[in-house]
Amino acid sequence: MSSSYLRAISFGILPALLTFPLRGLLEGISETRPILVICLVGVGLNVFLNDVLMFGKFGFPALGLVGTGVASSVVYSLVFLMLAGFVWKRHSQHDVFSRFLSPDLPMINELLRVGVPIAMTIFFEFSMFAICAFAMGAVGAKQLAATSDCDANRLDDIHDCTWNRPGNVSPRWHLCR
Repeated sequence: MSSSYLRAISFGILPALLTFPLRGLLEGISETRPILVICLVGVGLNVFLNDVLMFGKFGFPALGLVGTGVASSVVYSLVFLMLAGFVWKRHSQHDVFSRFLSPDLPMINELLRVGVPIAMTIFFEFSMFAICAFAMGAVGAKQLAATSDCDANRLDDIHDCTWNRPGNVSPRWHLCR
């Protein structure tokens, strides 16, 4: 069932990825209102299409989970088209689409030279969090809860030792000596 959902939503990956540079352009030139409006329209449309395609309303078949993937793909495509249309019409002076088929290879190399190390750092950082979560999950629910409680108490102790002074009342001031 989840593989069918992933197959359905995979058609929206390219439009979703192409949306990011257009959003970046509009944010960079301080024109964020169209992004807000288009994204709000997209969210509303996604809610509506999820309901229609998941439960089969207005003559559409009930597709279940696959329907939500189809709805999201359609919305990703429409959001991209709306943003592209806005940029094409209002910001043609930036020539965003003029070199679409002939990319600037030296610029791409420079971006990769700077971006790949940053991406690897973020990847490894999040991987460590995921590995820790899986490792702690293998321990068991009670042990994980006990560990979390101990960590929370340790953070409280650090807070008390750092911010409370001897004149202030702290239930755990004796731990700070």
